[in-house]
Amino acid sequence: MEVDTSALDQEIANYEKQLRQLYHNKDTILSDIDSLDYEDKHYQRRKTDLENHLYKTYDKIEKAEELLVSAKAKKRSLLADKITGDNIYKALIFFDKLYAKMNEAEKREFLSQLVDNVQIYEERKEHKNLMFL
Repeated sequence: MEVDTSALDQEIANYEKQLRQLYHNKDTILSDIDSLDYEDKHYQRRKTDLENHLYKTYDKIEKAEELLVSAKAKKRSLLADKITGDNIYKALIFFDKLYAKMNEAEKREFLSQLVDNVQIYEERKEHKNLMFL
């Protein structure tokens, strides 16, 4: 079983690149604030403008971090599902060998993980062209 994570990998790479750019912007703004001339007649206005820009940059950083965490969680989930699918596939291939070596409790646990539910009918009922007993 192969799982294609290339789209998620690209999405993660894009968010990481965006975050690097935003962190660089933040550092530049902080440097600009530090280098303002206190005696400049427009000092307060310039400082306020830079602080507003910095605040907006922090909002963008927060949003990009949330999107990055979400994308990484999606990838982990997708890979975890693949691992579970692989384990089930392997268990089914070697079912007879595994089952023969298990004690009763292990057999019950193993089967309960493989089978969600069982429905038993006293008479045959037709359901979507399938017959159930």
